Amino acid sequence: MDSETKFEARQGTILGLRSGTINASGKHVPTPLFFPIVNILTGPPPVFANGGIWKHIKSQLFKEERIPAFMTHILHFTDYSVDRNALERWFKTTIPDQILEQAGYTPALFVDSGGYRLLYNTGLDIEKYGYEPSVRDILQLQARFGGDVVASLDYPIHPKLRDVEVTERIEKTIENCLETARLSKQILGANYLLHLAVHGLTRVQARGTVEHLLSRLRSERLDRIPFGIAIGSLVPLASSPLQVVEIVRGVVEGIHSCNWVDPLTIPVHAFGVSSRMMPFLAALGVDSFDGTTYVQYAQSLKYLKPGGFSPVPFAKLDHIDCRCRYCTKLREGGLETAKEILVGRSFGKVRFAEAETTKSYVYALIALHNLQSSLEMAGRIRKAAVSPSGLEDLFVEAARDPRMRRILGSLLRYFPDASEFLWDFGFSKLEQRLRVDAKPGLSIPASSKRTDSGLSPLDLAKQSTDIISLNLGPEAFDVCDTGYRLAKKPLLLVLPCSQQKPYSSSPSHRLIKKTVLELGIDASIYNKISISGNYGPVPEEFETDPRVQSYDFYLSSGDTRRIKLLVDRTRRFLAKQSGQLVWIVGYVTLKSYREVLERALDGLPNAFLLPERLRARRASEFRKPENIQQLRQVLLRLKERGFQ
Repeated sequence: MDSETKFEARQGTILGLRSGTINASGKHVPTPLFFPIVNILTGPPPVFANGGIWKHIKSQLFKEERIPAFMTHILHFTDYSVDRNALERWFKTTIPDQILEQAGYTPALFVDSGGYRLLYNTGLDIEKYGYEPSVRDILQLQARFGGDVVASLDYPIHPKLRDVEVTERIEKTIENCLETARLSKQILGANYLLHLAVHGLTRVQARGTVEHLLSRLRSERLDRIPFGIAIGSLVPLASSPLQVVEIVRGVVEGIHSCNWVDPLTIPVHAFGVSSRMMPFLAALGVDSFDGTTYVQYAQSLKYLKPGGFSPVPFAKLDHIDCRCRYCTKLREGGLETAKEILVGRSFGKVRFAEAETTKSYVYALIALHNLQSSLEMAGRIRKAAVSPSGLEDLFVEAARDPRMRRILGSLLRYFPDASEFLWDFGFSKLEQRLRVDAKPGLSIPASSKRTDSGLSPLDLAKQSTDIISLNLGPEAFDVCDTGYRLAKKPLLLVLPCSQQKPYSSSPSHRLIKKTVLELGIDASIYNKISISGNYGPVPEEFETDPRVQSYDFYLSSGDTRRIKLLVDRTRRFLAKQSGQLVWIVGYVTLKSYREVLERALDGLPNAFLLPERLRARRASEFRKPENIQQLRQVLLRLKERGFQ
């Protein structure tokens, strides 16, 4: 490896746990480590000048906490008012250099590749910024950010993806890893650490992928560059933690099976893993993690209680016990005052803790409190690397959550090295502690017979047999080509599609249906269509169509071409329904779908787009009581008029 950029680790006292240090660009970052994801380019520069909630997060993390390392999504600027000229102004110097100038120190920066936004199944246009969705251009963009650690451009997979597509995308990802390695020194210079992305849906597949990648690197004499392995496509498996453990185990086995590499010089990163899984994956040999859940929870007004992994509604808190600096500020301003601010108007100044600030500041305090859970967990894992009892305590604490208890059972019973750990301090000791801590009626799961996939029969039974395809594009389905006509009813409800299919089974669509029924409006009064990011209008009757059931697509607010297509299809569909309806009520909060309906309903008589005066264009606003209340009020007025 390069003399100035390397990863050094030493084996911990138990399992695959190890402590190490990433050395890049003169920065020494201890591992295991959690990289908080931070949006930096949230408008025109400089770093601390804009960004709503991110403005306050950036200020606290860099000026106050001086965090040693963070991650940023390479294409996050496409979600903000950053055009090509503004982007060029940002890159007059690197992001770490700008933080040094304004905060007095330089944190290590991990820049991902934007693979999900570019190569999953989206149409994000980055050509308007002067870049192509290619390995070379992404590397050049990562270099302009000033990344100390950069990830290769990958093709993410979905747990229900067709087998042939999974294989194709894994192979393309490996080819991108190799091209990244070939170009890295030329584009990134000497001080960098590559994280080569890998994917797999099973332990065997993950192991084979890593072995193939390492063999190709060796055959092309690319194995001397500074590199690590980054495990992708784990986020969709958040509800299947046992499968995550199996995949990670396969990756680590793949590294150890190649006797020409030293595993202690290859860091392993797990994309998108939260604090709940960190102790288990670190015990397998994962060195770093990342996440933005801390902000997502805050935007949904969810608060992580100290020592827990499941958030609670902030609005239901009657006191705050946490002693972190951010909760101290919440107490100083007053918990009830904070709640009032959060349900108040979005813009303008507010008074909090005897100072004038903005509503986003209160959101940021909740987010930064939530972040402490992951940062503290990483710190505890570093200590556990030199103390068997430290990891034992982490396991026991995590296993208080019934959902995690199966993972502990798998980790400690399925792997030979776990058996040594059990003998070291006595399995009965751990069992007793778990039983004492468990709630009545809960017990340690008995080990179950595994299948060839590494999953228990119970886990396999829970897995859906639905298969998706990322090859399904807009041409696969267009309701306007079917000659379909809505049943003649006075009201048309227009909602955004949902990840869960059929759309009507999703929590968001069931919430709207419940709201409508509570007003005494039954199915004889209204039709419902969903706006699919892939296809445009999808009437309820088509929700079970295989083409609608099997696609998976992320609609970016920066995907101007796809948004235009959806607008055109929606307007064309509504024009064909002349005489079939009287009123159109659209309810949508996410920015990309909001833009589709704003343009599609523009100028149409008797059309409403709700919520009005939307605080923020994001999905978390969909279920807010004040927004649902707007829908109720409009529907009540129409009902009182007899929908005439």
